[in-house]
Amino acid sequence: MTDSPTPTSVDTPFGPMHVQRVETRTAEPRRNWTTTYTVQGPRVSGLVHIEPHHGGPFEVLPSRFLVRVADDPWDEHPAHFTVNGVSIFRGTRLLGVFAPEDVDRFSLRRVDQHSGYSEAISDAGQARASSALQAVLGVHMATIHLVWAHANAHADHHRPLRRAEIAESLREAQERAAEAERDIKTLHGRLNALAERGSSLDAQRRASHLLQALLDTGAPGVHQILCSASLAGHLQTAGLLVDTRKGTPFPDDEASAGFTALLTCALEQTTPGGLIMRSRVEGRPEEVRGWRLRAGRAWPLTAAEVFDAYCTDPVTGDLLSPEPGVEYRAGIPLDDDHHPEPDH
Repeated sequence: MTDSPTPTSVDTPFGPMHVQRVETRTAEPRRNWTTTYTVQGPRVSGLVHIEPHHGGPFEVLPSRFLVRVADDPWDEHPAHFTVNGVSIFRGTRLLGVFAPEDVDRFSLRRVDQHSGYSEAISDAGQARASSALQAVLGVHMATIHLVWAHANAHADHHRPLRRAEIAESLREAQERAAEAERDIKTLHGRLNALAERGSSLDAQRRASHLLQALLDTGAPGVHQILCSASLAGHLQTAGLLVDTRKGTPFPDDEASAGFTALLTCALEQTTPGGLIMRSRVEGRPEEVRGWRLRAGRAWPLTAAEVFDAYCTDPVTGDLLSPEPGVEYRAGIPLDDDHHPEPDH
């Protein structure tokens, strides 16, 4: 080792600390980024190594310092530090030092002579050691060209390894992103399924409400209800026969299930559908009423529209002769919150 020209004196709360940079002659190129200093002060002496240290996985140039104040069993370059007559434990390092004051965040250790285990030095020793190391770091960081030169040398040496580390980090990040994308698609699917299920449940409730409202519009009797809807481009129809003379509920059979299913689909469709109800009530002529199914609601037809719907062949479009004794009446609003039908 050869001494640098002149030591620097730094005032501290414990008196002046004399810091001097020394050059280490070595054949190991990996050490050309390490700076070594001697420090002497009141009850403090040491040989301290400072080298760059990357602060994060994607950092191009190192921004932190690794400070070594004791021998490293895996390194041929000695380091030592004594404070208040106590030698700092072998292998002690300070990591993550961005600025001299960061030294206060680390505790130095010594070897207990009785147990053989390491233990923290006294608070007084820690304070004195921190002042000395802050002085060393202050001198080192003041020589900015040296700091940058060593940072570049450190980065150049570690570039292949760090390139591999960053590539691996990128691969892992891409895998996490792909997994997150799959999770997002799964969640979207579940949300859509819930939305469809909710829409279907709403339509089912609406269908049940409309059926009950249909029967409430007429007197007790026999009611034949016909539902028509265009599904997948094809006209589908389903009929339901209900006898309300004795308050009989809806029949629980295949025909009823098919009718309810078609009515539910009709309420979910954007294409119009229709409802026709033919009622036979004792003492009255048979009557036919109709509704257009649109936008999830049933809109009453006029008497003329009911006639056209009931007396027109759904296949050929030809007019059919009206049945004698049958009256074609306008549909009755089935909703308490009835509004005008939306424009076609």
